[in-house]
Formats: sequence, C-alpha cells, structure tokens
Amino acid sequence: MKRTLARMLFTSFVMLAIAGNAEEVLQDEVTSNLEENVVVDSRPLSTQKKELLEKQRQTESEQSEELSKEDALELSSLIIPIKEKEFIALASHHMNHTATTISPSLYHWIDFFPQDNIVKTEDGAEWIYDNSDSYIQRTWRPGDTIVISPKGRWLWGSNYSYVMTNKDLGTAIDVNLFLGPIAFGNYSTWIVGIDYNLGQIYLLNGQGERTVWEISNVDLYLFKDWEVNDTLIMGLNDSWFWWLSSYNHIVVNVNMNHTVRARQISSTPNYRPEATA
Repeated sequence: MKRTLARMLFTSFVMLAIAGNAEEVLQDEVTSNLEENVVVDSRPLSTQKKELLEKQRQTESEQSEELSKEDALELSSLIIPIKEKEFIALASHHMNHTATTISPSLYHWIDFFPQDNIVKTEDGAEWIYDNSDSYIQRTWRPGDTIVISPKGRWLWGSNYSYVMTNKDLGTAIDVNLFLGPIAFGNYSTWIVGIDYNLGQIYLLNGQGERTVWEISNVDLYLFKDWEVNDTLIMGLNDSWFWWLSSYNHIVVNVNMNHTVRARQISSTPNYRPEATA
C-alpha cells in the first residue's frame, strides 16, 4: 500500500514538473514572439515635451479655424480631403497635383486580421480600432492598400490618434498603434543615421532601400530625442493646408509613440552619418 502510494505521489510530481516545464516553454515562446516586434512607447517622451506637443498641436488646430472670408472663398475651389467614415479616396492624378511628392513608402497593405478589432499590416504592426467601426472593416480584405494619416482637427481629444484609409474601397477607420512592426523585418523601416543639425534622418528598410528625409522645423524639438535603430512608419500628412506644404508625410516613431511632419529629399543618399549631438 505504501509502495503504491509512493509511486502515485512520484508520478504526480513528475507530471507537475512536466506541466510546469511546458508552461515555461510556452511562456518563453510567447515572449520570444513578442520580442520580434518593436514595443510601442518603449522610450516615451518626457512629461514636459508631451505637454508641449499637445499645446502646439492644439494651437495649430485652432489657427486653422481662423480663416478669413477671402481665404474661405479661395479654398472653396480646391479639393479638400475630408476624413469621414465614407471617405472617397482622391484619384492618383489629383494626389500628384496636390502634393509635391508622394513616396511609395507611404502605402502599406493589410496582412490579416489577428482578432476582431485588430488590423495587421505587412510590416508586422498591429493597429487597434473601435468595435463600432466593425461594419466598415468587415468589407476589408488581406492585400488591400491602406494609408495612415493623423486625426483631423475637428476630432481633437479623440481616443484615437490615426486614421487608416483603405485606398481600394475608399473607407476609413480610426486606429491606434497597438504593436510595432517586426524589428528590422523585411517590410520594416528604421533609422541608420541622424543629422540633428540639418534635421535629417537616413533610413533603411528590409528591402535594402535607402532614403533621406527632412523633418519640418516646427517638429525639430521632438526629433532631437530620436536615435539610430528607432523603427518608423510612414504616413500621409493630409491635415489642413497640407497641399501648401512640402512636408506632406508624417513619420511615426514607434519607440517614442509620436509623429513628426517630414518630406523625402533623396532615395539614394551618398553617405550615412553616425548620430551627432
């Protein structure tokens, strides 16, 4: 009887040990998979800069509302891209005439939908949206072309920072970046050089393409905290007066979880400087 009980206890301990090891292996596997993706806001802005960012963007939003009657009449003849739920995408020839340069890196595509309120893009990034937008998203399909842009001024204070527009269907949903792209992945983009004095970043993507971007002067205070190997996502700066500015892109710094306005100035940089103070 004692031997039987001892064998049962021994077997139980072995099974518990195996189960414990299996759980540890599973946890390690999950952690390993998560480590492949860049963590959003892993190096956050200081409280002071966050307050400055919010204040400046709010001021810009308010200034855009102070249009004179003459300005309003002049703008009434222009095509203004409004980000509504049933947004109709501009034709390519309109985009070419209303922006100085549209970079191919602006466009992304849907990889798949990991769960009901998540869209995963080709670079491995995952974007979360509100369940109330499910009726829009359910018509989207893997492979659809999408563009990321900042929220419009009339939606200031929203819980979502970006708009994801499906260029194939002409519809859009509000999103937040939930999980960053795969670090140094085939479709990811990262910083390989920085010139803080010129306000320029030198980028490389997983396809081996090198580009040079210039940051808008109004966002240089944010750019000063960027570092080599930070992962970036390109988007469209389609806020008010975007067609009057050469900084027609936004660059999302995943590590710091904020955006700056920028323009591409070269696709074949002649040199790749190291970060300078």
